[in-house]
Amino acid sequence: FDLVVGADGARSRVRQALGVAMRGEHDLEAFASVHFTSRELGARLAPENKGAMLSFVFNARAMGVVVSHDMRAGEWVLHLPFFPPVQKLEHLDVRQAVLDCLGVRDGELRDFKLHSTRAWGMHAVCAASFKRGPVMLVGDA
Repeated sequence: FDLVVGADGARSRVRQALGVAMRGEHDLEAFASVHFTSRELGARLAPENKGAMLSFVFNARAMGVVVSHDMRAGEWVLHLPFFPPVQKLEHLDVRQAVLDCLGVRDGELRDFKLHSTRAWGMHAVCAASFKRGPVMLVGDA
């Protein structure tokens, strides 16, 4: 091959194998990524199937970003900020935080179901180099 393209994401094994470092700011913000489902929520928010993919929520009880992965199927993710080391993910009332972001009471969405919660950190980093020999790094690599 004259050129090999590495396009394997932010944790690129290709980039790591080449020994290319990442430069920039790490740990700008911590989030809980909460996967939940509710077809009823999709029907309420977009009765004509014209809802937003991203909804930024700032209210007196909660703040976060609600992502509609598939409104018809009721697949949602809430990105909920939290503040380690002051807060720990396992101490958050994730269910209540989701309900607060949605502006509903517990039981109001009859088909509401939490599936998973995991922590992730926001970084603003970039590969120190995009080409090493015949290898070119592209995308999030």
